[in-house]
Formats: sequence, C-alpha cells, structure tokens
Amino acid sequence: IRQSKHTLSETPSLLKDNEKTLIKHYLDANGWHRAGKEKTAQTLNISLRSLYRKIKDFNLADPANFSPTVN
Repeated sequence: IRQSKHTLSETPSLLKDNEKTLIKHYLDANGWHRAGKEKTAQTLNISLRSLYRKIKDFNLADPANFSPTVN
C-alpha cells in the first residue's frame, strides 16, 4: 500500500481544489453562457442552482469577461 503524502486534515481542502478545477474545466469546455452552465451542471450531476452557488463560492469568473484593474 502506497502512503499518501497528505494528512487527513488536508483532505477537505484537496477535495475543494479538485472540485473547483473540475467545474472550471467543464465551464471552459462547455461555455460560460447559460446553455454551457446547464450542460456543465448536467455533466457533473448537480443542479444548475448548485453550480451557480459553487461558481460564487469558488470565485470563478468567465475569462472572456476579465478586465484587469488599472490603478
């Protein structure tokens, strides 16, 4: 048996990081528009409402709408 280099206390953080990465991957692939979000939610087997909540919780944003802040 191979031992993990991560402690049990790190597991929730790792799961959240993986979930965020997976959601972003599918949104990038399916599109950030409503139909793309519907397809992403369906692919991940979660409700569209849950997807919107996760997008907000993970501070995900459509890279096409990115505008750098100028000081």
